[in-house]
Amino acid sequence: MEMTEETKTTWLKGILPSFSQVMLIEHPISGAMIFLALVVADLQLAALALCGCLVANVTAHLLKVDQAQIESGLMGFSPVLIGIAAGTFVGGVAAWPITLIGSALCIFATLVINYLFGQQGLPGLTFPFILITWFFLLLSFSSRWITTSRIAQLPQAISSEGSLIFPDIFIKGVGEIFLLNNGISSLLILTAIFIANVRWGALTIGAIVLSLAGAYLLGGNLDTLSLGLYSYNSILTFLALDLFLVKQNSRVTSVLFLTGGVITVCLDFALPAVLGVFGLPVLTFSFVIAVWFILIVEKLLVRK
Repeated sequence: MEMTEETKTTWLKGILPSFSQVMLIEHPISGAMIFLALVVADLQLAALALCGCLVANVTAHLLKVDQAQIESGLMGFSPVLIGIAAGTFVGGVAAWPITLIGSALCIFATLVINYLFGQQGLPGLTFPFILITWFFLLLSFSSRWITTSRIAQLPQAISSEGSLIFPDIFIKGVGEIFLLNNGISSLLILTAIFIANVRWGALTIGAIVLSLAGAYLLGGNLDTLSLGLYSYNSILTFLALDLFLVKQNSRVTSVLFLTGGVITVCLDFALPAVLGVFGLPVLTFSFVIAVWFILIVEKLLVRK
């Protein structure tokens, strides 16, 4: 297929929004700041994320996906995360072919997931990223070509040992959405959210506070709390619920937000025990399950 100037413009326009759409935000300036955050944290991760986005957008164009979806970053945000995951869990030269293949496969997974869940009025969210990442991690157990690191293990009994680190405890959860353990990068991403919408920034802060309180009450490890590992899914849950809830009743909406946040934190505690058996990380699965659950509950309430 001939690559026209209009075509080039289409998938190039989708690059920066692909980075911001990870946070369910369509904003090129925010996307640029998030990309900068990746560069600050790890240049290879930034390059892999950009590569994943480009491959996905070109693949989507070849499959004649609606141009508006490509330009808005809806085809590129999961591949951005796939590139980051490849660099995090595999690393080295092997991360590049995995990013290339995984990002192309992710478009097919996105189309199928959006179709199946769209029939129920549910968004696909980051589920394509989760499935593709899990696929390659499981493949690594039988392949001598893929060597992984940081694979999840079955968690030990919950311990509150460790110490709280300030201000990491309040900001690193934002960076962990992109698998980043970097304070400066986390601040850049948080700033990107506020630039897009002050309300979303406030929701992010609220999600962090709720998740930290919930995780502390559940007896979470203090070092894990400081790393933001109990916060990042809650942030995504709040942003997604603000986007997808009908919000016909403010009281009901508030209850759904609170319930969604609590469920997300509980899933962050429970899922490692299940996924750890298979050596799989939770990634953003807690967020996906919690949002689907709350959206279904709202649909049932609206029908009454």
